Amino acid sequence: MKKIIIGMMSLLLVVGLVSASPNFWLEKNVAVTGDWVWDGNSWTKPTPKPITATYYNSVVSPNALFLGYDENEVIGNAWEYRLNSNLYLDDSSRATTNLWVTTINPPTTTQGIAWTDYRLENENYGEFSMTSLKVSGTGYGSITSNVFSFGELYQNNLVRIN
Repeated sequence: MKKIIIGMMSLLLVVGLVSASPNFWLEKNVAVTGDWVWDGNSWTKPTPKPITATYYNSVVSPNALFLGYDENEVIGNAWEYRLNSNLYLDDSSRATTNLWVTTINPPTTTQGIAWTDYRLENENYGEFSMTSLKVSGTGYGSITSNVFSFGELYQNNLVRIN
């Protein structure tokens, strides 16, 4: 009986250690859409709605034991998006950030009144280094950032569309 109890406790300990193995995965996908589109003759509200921007953030850490993530978003208006996000991981990781933006109704070729404005700020802090990427523009943009960290990682992202 004593061997059975010890065996069961050992099994529970092994199962507990396996299920508590470190791992972290984050994936954030955003699509910013508009409403009215100039079709060459008149304004229409197409279905599906036109996508004017996409934002993607992916972070993977196979060994992280502690993490923190928070974000503040503003959504709900056509053509607009706002994001502030902060991430902390205590071990090696890979982080990918991508922003793609276009103008659906360019003022030079349609009855549109404005270009799409965008801004991306991506800051990464490790134990021994820091990187900062700041991009802003009007019209069309495609930005990708890949960061590989061999130790802890702090990442701050700021996204603004219109």
